[in-house]
Amino acid sequence: MNRHFLVILLLLSGLSACAQLSPGTQKKLEATQSSIKQEHYQQSIKKEQWQVGQWSLYKTSLISREGVFRLFDSSQKKGFVQILVAAAEGDSFWLELRIVSNDKEQYVAALIAEELIAGDLKYKIKQLKINDKQNTRSFTQAELLEGEAEEQQSEINIWLNFILHSAHEGPHRNADLPAGEFLSVREVPITMSLWIGQMSGYIWYHNAVPIFPVAKFELTTSSTQWTSIIETAELVDFGRSGQKSYFSYE
Repeated sequence: MNRHFLVILLLLSGLSACAQLSPGTQKKLEATQSSIKQEHYQQSIKKEQWQVGQWSLYKTSLISREGVFRLFDSSQKKGFVQILVAAAEGDSFWLELRIVSNDKEQYVAALIAEELIAGDLKYKIKQLKINDKQNTRSFTQAELLEGEAEEQQSEINIWLNFILHSAHEGPHRNADLPAGEFLSVREVPITMSLWIGQMSGYIWYHNAVPIFPVAKFELTTSSTQWTSIIETAELVDFGRSGQKSYFSYE
């Protein structure tokens, strides 16, 4: 398996985790799920601006199939990712991801700024923080195009692209999610070209969801190397406060 494939796999499966969670992590997830909201969410008119303290939690599932006979050599992983607006720095925000993967927790934080380029909204990652064996490493904007920093930046950019794609139209449907019943969820098809193939599927948008207005997504990546990756995510819970950041922001 070459490096380019590993990078793409990280982009699409980095937010997924193995089913075997540590007892401590499993307790955290169960405690969060015990507070799941059972409200009925109407579609908001406008997506609100990011605010420090907002958070959302998604459970994820991934099926990876390789080779011509994909049904016979597939693997499945399950896990979750929590997203938090951890701090503000001027007009920019620190976005923090807590990812459960391979029985471990990983934290990544990105300082994100909005830009208007030719009248179009764009996002720029100005700085990155990654925890590695309890050590924190920081990367400046000039260092983001190398090694692990490049891979983690690409992962966050996938979510930022979800926001940009939310302007697209699609039919409205009701959806029962772990976070509750959502009314008038917008179902939007998406197709993106990648280095080794194409990603396609659907994203379900609802403006009651903080940070990223994503209530659910189902994405499939088909590559020229006879590899297929199917990833899904569903909103488990969300809020405006109550979650502590992993990194310090000064």
